[in-house]
Amino acid sequence: MNIKKLFITLFVILGVGSAVAQQPYSPCWHPDNIKNWKPSDDQDAKFNRSRVPLQPRFWDNTVKANSSQFADSRVAACLTMNPECSLTPSQDADNILGYNPTYWQYMDLLIWWGGSAGEGIIIPPSAPVVDVAHMNGVKVLGQLFFPPRAFSGDPAWLRQMLTKEGGEYPYARKLYEIADYYGFDGWFINEELHGALPGDWMGFIETFNKCKKAGGKEYMEIQWYNNDIVVGDYMDMVKMDGVSYFLDYGSNTVSNIQSQMQAVKNAGMADIAFSKLYFGIESAINGFTGNADKFSNLFTSTGHRGSPNIFNPEEGIWKKVVDEFRKNPVNGSAEQYKKMQEVFQNESRFWTNAKGDPSDNSAWGSSTWPGLANTILERSVIQTKPFVTTFGAGLGKKRFVNGEEKGNHDWYHRGMQTIMPTWRWWFDNKTLSADIYLDDAYNMGTSVKVSGTLSADADHIMRLYKTRLAIVSGDKIQLVYKGSGAVIDAKLGISENANEFATVTLNTVSTNNGWTVAEGDLSSLNGKTVSIIALNFRSSSNLSSYEVLLGQLAVYPQGYHPELARVENLKIENKLAANSGDIRVVWDAPKSEDIDHYNVYLQRNGVKSLVGQTRDEGFYIPKFNRSSDSETGVTVSVTAVVKDMREGAEVSASVNYRDLAAPEVVLSASQTLIPVNGTVTLYAKTEDNPTGYEWILPPSARKTGNGGQISVQFTQAGVFDIGVKVTNKAGTTEITEKAFVEVANNADDLKVVSVDKQIHSVSGQLAGEEAYHLIDGVTKNFSDVHQKWCIGGKKEHWVVVDLQESYKLYKFRIIDCKQGEPEFDNISMYKIYVSNDAVDWTLIADERSNPATEKTIWVKPTIARYVKFVPYSTEPVTIRIWEFEAYGVATKLTLDKSENLLLGLGESAEKEFSYGFGGTEKEENFNIEVKTDRPDLLEIKNIRHDEVKNKISFDMLSLEIGTAEVEVSIKNGDWVKSSVFEVKIEDLSLINIARGALPSIVMKDAMSVIPNEPNLKPENALTDGNRSTFWAGWKTFSVKIDLGKIYDARVIKFMFEPADYNVVGNRCYFPSEVKVYTAQTDEESAYASVAWFENKNLQEINEVVLPVDGRQVRYVRLEVTGYDERRVFLQEIEVLAKTDKENPLLIGNVNGVKIEVGKSVKKKIPVDLGDMSVEDNLEVVSRLKSVSGSDVAIVNASYDEDARKILLDIEGKTPGNADLVVALKNGDWQVCTNLSVVVFSGGNLALGKSITESHVSATGTPLSGGGKADVKTLVDGIKPIKGDGSADFNNLWCGPSWQNNTKSTVVIDLESEASISDIKVFGAVLWSTVSVPGEVKIFIGSEDSESSYQEVYTWKRSSEYETPNKYRHMEFDYHLPSPMTGRYVKLQLTQNNEYGMAVALREIEVYGESSSDGETPSNTLSVSPIEAVTLNGGESKTLETSYSLGGASQKENFDISVSAQDGNIVKVSKVMYDEVQQKITFELRGLKKGTTGVRIVFENGKWSTSSDVNVSVLSDDPLLGIENVKTVACKVYPNPVRKGGVLVIEAEQIRMVKILTLQGSLLREVAVESDRCELNMGYLSSGVYLLIIDTENDMKVQKVTVK
Repeated sequence: MNIKKLFITLFVILGVGSAVAQQPYSPCWHPDNIKNWKPSDDQDAKFNRSRVPLQPRFWDNTVKANSSQFADSRVAACLTMNPECSLTPSQDADNILGYNPTYWQYMDLLIWWGGSAGEGIIIPPSAPVVDVAHMNGVKVLGQLFFPPRAFSGDPAWLRQMLTKEGGEYPYARKLYEIADYYGFDGWFINEELHGALPGDWMGFIETFNKCKKAGGKEYMEIQWYNNDIVVGDYMDMVKMDGVSYFLDYGSNTVSNIQSQMQAVKNAGMADIAFSKLYFGIESAINGFTGNADKFSNLFTSTGHRGSPNIFNPEEGIWKKVVDEFRKNPVNGSAEQYKKMQEVFQNESRFWTNAKGDPSDNSAWGSSTWPGLANTILERSVIQTKPFVTTFGAGLGKKRFVNGEEKGNHDWYHRGMQTIMPTWRWWFDNKTLSADIYLDDAYNMGTSVKVSGTLSADADHIMRLYKTRLAIVSGDKIQLVYKGSGAVIDAKLGISENANEFATVTLNTVSTNNGWTVAEGDLSSLNGKTVSIIALNFRSSSNLSSYEVLLGQLAVYPQGYHPELARVENLKIENKLAANSGDIRVVWDAPKSEDIDHYNVYLQRNGVKSLVGQTRDEGFYIPKFNRSSDSETGVTVSVTAVVKDMREGAEVSASVNYRDLAAPEVVLSASQTLIPVNGTVTLYAKTEDNPTGYEWILPPSARKTGNGGQISVQFTQAGVFDIGVKVTNKAGTTEITEKAFVEVANNADDLKVVSVDKQIHSVSGQLAGEEAYHLIDGVTKNFSDVHQKWCIGGKKEHWVVVDLQESYKLYKFRIIDCKQGEPEFDNISMYKIYVSNDAVDWTLIADERSNPATEKTIWVKPTIARYVKFVPYSTEPVTIRIWEFEAYGVATKLTLDKSENLLLGLGESAEKEFSYGFGGTEKEENFNIEVKTDRPDLLEIKNIRHDEVKNKISFDMLSLEIGTAEVEVSIKNGDWVKSSVFEVKIEDLSLINIARGALPSIVMKDAMSVIPNEPNLKPENALTDGNRSTFWAGWKTFSVKIDLGKIYDARVIKFMFEPADYNVVGNRCYFPSEVKVYTAQTDEESAYASVAWFENKNLQEINEVVLPVDGRQVRYVRLEVTGYDERRVFLQEIEVLAKTDKENPLLIGNVNGVKIEVGKSVKKKIPVDLGDMSVEDNLEVVSRLKSVSGSDVAIVNASYDEDARKILLDIEGKTPGNADLVVALKNGDWQVCTNLSVVVFSGGNLALGKSITESHVSATGTPLSGGGKADVKTLVDGIKPIKGDGSADFNNLWCGPSWQNNTKSTVVIDLESEASISDIKVFGAVLWSTVSVPGEVKIFIGSEDSESSYQEVYTWKRSSEYETPNKYRHMEFDYHLPSPMTGRYVKLQLTQNNEYGMAVALREIEVYGESSSDGETPSNTLSVSPIEAVTLNGGESKTLETSYSLGGASQKENFDISVSAQDGNIVKVSKVMYDEVQQKITFELRGLKKGTTGVRIVFENGKWSTSSDVNVSVLSDDPLLGIENVKTVACKVYPNPVRKGGVLVIEAEQIRMVKILTLQGSLLREVAVESDRCELNMGYLSSGVYLLIIDTENDMKVQKVTVK
């Protein structure tokens, strides 16, 4: 990109000269980021590498806190340690609010949860988490996340990761290399795109396993997740070494747990079944005290059924507690300390139990989460010496070293936890309690505070750790504590003595900074194994308020005093700015196994403080400000700390602040376009300690104020330069901005010029959240959360907006994230560039600190066409921006606009444009330009410029099929005015011979129903010629089309619904691949492959145009591979061929039928054979496909030749819904249509009847409903409930959302009076989304008016519907005391739930007896009149009108016919009616001069009506008498021919071809002398013409239609 600066300044609003942050983050990658990843190329590698090896652990069934603990289950936890994965600090942060899980004794596997389409999908865990997990023997898995398409997942990522080279999977090898270097234990594969088969992934895992075996890391694991609740096809994968399966939350039922565990055992994995399957527990939504049922499904008090995978318990434990502070933490905040104590309590509640006592298992059978200590036997790693713990929870208010405060700032660093007590808290005597203490510590940041009551001369035993320590003579135990008033001894459980306690006296050996150091000799236990470490608190007198702090506990081997070590190669990686800085410091670890961690000190102005501790080889010191000019630099020192907590010698490095320079200054203004006498505020901003300002202004300007901000009034019109001199101790900077402020009388002309323009290019965008939303003109009240530009994972993003012509730009406005998503962050930094050619760019704004939701920035007046908007940050940033507005003034130049064009292949066209100067002068550089982006498709030639008439004209010649863009532009001075139009080039001689063919579908898996989508049709939608309808495929399927005979095919087209199309809440998905085959016979061996398309290509083009180069084709087959559990929406399949005839058959679009069980109905479908006669092979084919899963009806179909109708006899069999596809075959042609069939049990009078809705707020303001389903779903006979018992929200009718006390009204019109006896209402609950109404009032009336309605019943919600997280769906049946007569049933629903959730209903049923046969009391039928028609002889016209049933229901005898009173004068043909649109079409052809009438007859039930059309034929048909003259075979095609297309005539020895009007006027005469003639029809308008073909022997006359 070429960038040029405006003079010497950038338009920076704030933050000039600030230091660039150096914060390292844990990785958050896309596949491209890891393709060539190497640690040596990763600048943050040392910060992200864990150096703590995985410690072996043990269970010891002989040591239990309670009798219901067992060791069978393995516990996995999916924890989101940092909600924004791309912003996870590598070495945590200088606040106390981070999440530090500390109950590792109940956990076996930690899944590092995170990732998103925007930020990244490959997420290694942060080094501190790996450190602490490994220290406790817990494995940690990174995340490989393939988000579903609904969350912008890209199938290309899946295909890329599964790339295979040389028999192996390079990305699997790369994942191993990453895990190996960073030090974690494998990967969690979260595959929610469903785009590959188990076998693909097995090969991937096999490569990973080969790598881990070769690298000696055989303990590494892969865990698989794909939303499923059964193992199914993945059993062979589960059998693989190191592979486990996380089954989705619905898997957690007793029956499913037992069946899946048994399946795994039967597959040969009985001994390891608990480590192979994990059953999901959803704690994020259900809360950390919910899921009691899931707990009892997996665990009993006598054993375990399966292993849990607990999803996001920290959501309630931690995130919701600290969320209001998390993004803006405050050091030293008492409120934040209190919140973290609440987090500790929540953790205890979840992992231990409500009483915080693992020995108490009384919570079995509780209605809330009992706590894992009730059932999980504690694990431990304490089996080697030395064992040292500081009771460090990995955070603190301060940092302590051996009792001395060395740092006084809040911090958290998960890796700096030490091993926390196994039991929290287990006291034999319940008078004591314990908790994590933040105010004092011996080492690190926390201690354990024990407090309570001591009874005189009594034992108060506190069990702390489960161990397996082999004791030898000379070993010692050490306790460091602070407090007095009691004697503390060690109680050590001895394995060889059934874990009975041995008492070891602890004697004070020293005091250190107020802490007592006590030790006990373990020689008496020589040869024994210590299984429990406990403390005993004894007092000789009663103590009512005893307190003691436990600061450190250790068991040392004899004579343990390791040699102190020093770090090597200490290096500061960055420089400081003049006034501030941050520091990245790295080092090499000494070669010693006795190192516990490293202390990092920062020395400033002679004062040294401990700013960090880590177990790894790098640390980041966040930004600090220079205290004064006398502070020239800082020093960083690092010490290696051995396991007995002694520090080695310091190793130091220093860095100085940059020397102060003359100020870097940025000039900006509150406005740059103002009216005469207007006032503007000018700013000169710098961070370089300014001491003085001198402004340079035009003489007419009136300045107010001094310093870096002044107000200036401009009294004269013009464009003015602005300058300023800024001085500091180092010197003076002078800057001048030319033409910076414009003062004009047309300041009010400033308008938004970016709306609905064009996105030229973009750095990245998520599916459904594309950059075009930035210019859609919507700045508030967004229809959904996707109406924005969203992307993440990088420090910089950009988008280029093409304004499509030049504007003088003055201002930009950005509507940022919080306008629609207040829970996320706005951007603070962005740049804006402008250009006239999208090549050379000028930077006009660089904003560095503006987090406002609505940002406005004025810039120097600049003429430009392209605007580049660049949000950026000093760290990876996810942007969510709703709108980007450019404000400017349009040029006065004028240039004609043009409609888009359609050209036939090889056709020429001329275009002319007029332009004007709008009162401005013509400049010397005035120029015109005409260009196309596709010169390979369209040739621009003969460009002509008439400077007198100000006209531009040129010719275009189409070369190839495709779409080209043409741009006509004029340039005058700095202004450019453009006009852009598209030219679509097609071979207009080709005919779609697939239209009307009945596709054959083979789908391997049954697809669930998608109701309430009017454009979703059965398979005939694929060939109905209507791209607004579509068919839904599922997973893997094929579509075959029989064209009836072999054709000379040229092009195959197929189209998908666009990816952002929403079908009742379910996004469409492009398939992963489509393969196209053709054949001449329907034998498998005859099919030849034509093309193969991948998902990425399909998304880019949406409509596939596949040339097949004259291939001889009868059968076309598409084989489509979709994504598991994802639908594919296919609009249309077209086969374009060289042929002389279009499909002549027509068929009507008809309404569905409703049939009572055991009864039958007859249905007519109009058909027109065109110019065909009935062939011997005429056949009616019907396909009935049940939607409800059972056979619902029997269909008999036939063809009535006289009536030209298909006759259907449909008998209801069982209740349910079905789709009926009906096709008529005649000769080589087919035509098909579809209708729905509903079979119902008798009695429900509301089924399928008319229904309306209305909603008002509590104050009476009209509102809209909040559901995704039409109100008609309330009377469709379906009560949508999913398999897990929850309501299907996509198919629920809902009232308004998030407003209390709204009223919703629905009215059902039964269409005739009925004696009503029962009314049934079915509601729905979907917690946090919809609820049942507070009350439902039912009214019955004979008319739809307030005065007619009578209230018959009021239902009120009871308390049973208030329980959250339960599916308790409303259902009531009101039986009237005596039947009541009425036609209308009205329900009034009142919403009054706690959260303002929408009321929702599933169905309304009305029972009784209809008091009429459904006939209306008077004739309500009508046909819209058609004005008199005039025809020439031989001319044809298609007429259209509408009809109405007038509120009556359609009867079985419904029919429409059209006939001429005198068939010798006018011919009626192609009579069609559309029952859905209520339209009638027919064609009239003038035969003989005269006047007659044409009558439309409309019948329904016992009523009928008619409408007459007066038709005048002005002349005889010229073809009468000669139309059939022909002696030799002659082919004329295509007929009809498209305007601009080529008409082909083939006959022996053609001499002359003539084209005439129907009145006989000669239009064109062509001498041929050949057997073939091609005529370009571009000069003819649409209509019917006579074609006379004169051959050597005879003549043929026929009509040709031009479309």
